[in-house]
Amino acid sequence: MKRLMIDAVEVLNTVDGILLHMPEHIAPNLEAYRARLGEQIGRLAQEELNEAPLQSMTAKEFRAARQALGFSQSQLGKVLNTHSRTIRKWERDDGTRPPNPIACRVIEWMLAGYMPPVVEAR
Repeated sequence: MKRLMIDAVEVLNTVDGILLHMPEHIAPNLEAYRARLGEQIGRLAQEELNEAPLQSMTAKEFRAARQALGFSQSQLGKVLNTHSRTIRKWERDDGTRPPNPIACRVIEWMLAGYMPPVVEAR
């Protein structure tokens, strides 16, 4: 999955580079193509992520993923619509409350490059 996302971003970056040097009468067509390509790549990546089996993370993996995304427990709580205390409990190594599998899926999406509008608006 990560390789697909990396390749897709490289293609979009290449098209963006080409757009900088296009004559004005050709640029709108290429911009429309780039927009459609971006939508298709996003849809394919989303389908692949949705079809992947729902797996949970260990407390350590969840904490490492949150830190890799650069979120505090409070910030991630806002994205997941849960309290920071819940995030803190999921990250405890005592095994009493493992991370929610749905929250793990959202973390996987964000690690793959999708940021929900709540995050993009920060």
